[in-house]
Amino acid sequence: MPGRLGAWTLGFVLVVAGCSPVTEDPRDDDLLGAVEKAAEWLRSTSIEVDSGEMSALRWPADPLSDDGSDEESLYSTTPGVVLFFAEYARFTGAQEDVDTARRGAEWLLDDLSQRRTSGEGLYVGRAGLALALLEVAELTGDERYGSAVDRFVAELAQTAERGRDAAGREIVTWSDTTDIISGTAGTGLFLMDVHRRTGSEQAAELAVGAALWLQAQAVESGAEGERHLKWRVAADVEKLYPNFSHGTAGIAYFLAQASELAGDTRDELLQTAIAGGHYLTSIADGGGDFCLVFHHEPGGEGLHYLSWCHGPAGTARLFYALWTRTGDEEWREWMRRSGQALLDAGVPEQQTPGFWNNVSQCCGTAGVLDFALSMETVLGEDAYRELAERSGRQLLAEARSVDSGVNWPQAENRTQPEVVVAQTGWMQGAAGMAGALLRLHAVASQEPVRRVRLPDDPYDFESEPDRAPVGSRPSRRRGPAL
Repeated sequence: MPGRLGAWTLGFVLVVAGCSPVTEDPRDDDLLGAVEKAAEWLRSTSIEVDSGEMSALRWPADPLSDDGSDEESLYSTTPGVVLFFAEYARFTGAQEDVDTARRGAEWLLDDLSQRRTSGEGLYVGRAGLALALLEVAELTGDERYGSAVDRFVAELAQTAERGRDAAGREIVTWSDTTDIISGTAGTGLFLMDVHRRTGSEQAAELAVGAALWLQAQAVESGAEGERHLKWRVAADVEKLYPNFSHGTAGIAYFLAQASELAGDTRDELLQTAIAGGHYLTSIADGGGDFCLVFHHEPGGEGLHYLSWCHGPAGTARLFYALWTRTGDEEWREWMRRSGQALLDAGVPEQQTPGFWNNVSQCCGTAGVLDFALSMETVLGEDAYRELAERSGRQLLAEARSVDSGVNWPQAENRTQPEVVVAQTGWMQGAAGMAGALLRLHAVASQEPVRRVRLPDDPYDFESEPDRAPVGSRPSRRRGPAL
């Protein structure tokens, strides 16, 4: 394969993404207007349900095909919408936004206690519900939500599958799945977030046990010289995914972060994470100028995604974590190369087989936008602000105005580009896309906003504004701008 991205893209059919021309810089009123209209649409798609102490709200993934069968998940339904309104409420100071987040939390509180959502994963599973409750607890000061999270952590301690590793140390897991989406790595990151926010020692102990279990699942790559490790999603899954959402990058990222809590095993877990990083750099395509890691093996070695799930926007999180944990400039360079891959690819205006008609946090433009904002702060390079602004223009161009506001029809799946749906949630819907635009607006206008920082987000460079409950200060919301 050619060693420079310019040559690498010659094998692709590149087309302009979207049907609207993208010509002007996004203005602050356009950005915030789109966020406001997206919030209106999300409010219009909520479904009122009786639950707990107040009337609750839930959101289906696709409001046009809701049959009540969706399991709640941070990936696609109510939890992500709750997180958006929590972030938006901190920006606007509007009681209406606080109340919307709170009413969604009421439904999640009921779901968590009734165990209607299966599994304990972060993006798919009950940990994602608990994360949204933790955010609303901080937003409102309502202790019921925090108490529910405490009970969930205690339940995780009771239901964990426990064992011993080769050194006789206790290991824990909740399934045979390893990844960040629905597996032990994601649950471990949630537990680390609980510890960071609340000081829970039980959460910290479980996170370290999960890290030791994942360490025991590592597979030697067979390379000579440096130790190289990789991970499968599960023992019975034939394909191996090296990037962030389902594979080595995400698991090694969790191990690097968990090493900070691991006491005597700190260096061991960090070295395991480094071995995962060395495996990724050994298979990366880039020739020294950029870094792209293929989608899967066997059979997907020629396919390269670009956003959070299987692309550099996600995999660079591992390199950033290794750089901040070790101080080794090698990892900063791999992070820079990951960003360079996006700068060279011409996204979001151009599409490739791994960057199709999708503008989401998971696979598309919103994920690139948030990554670009982070890289601008970390590396101090104007090119990333430009990439963020272009991504904002693209999101504005792809937005569809409807009677109830604004949404984003898109193809969630690369293999089904003809299936276009306007979803509500965080990773594939309006909540995540509007959140990205709100953060771009905050940067462009220099207005402070405390972003929702998910447990797999390592970029802790911002100074956190006051976390006091919202609702007493004047609203900053203005009239419609679109």
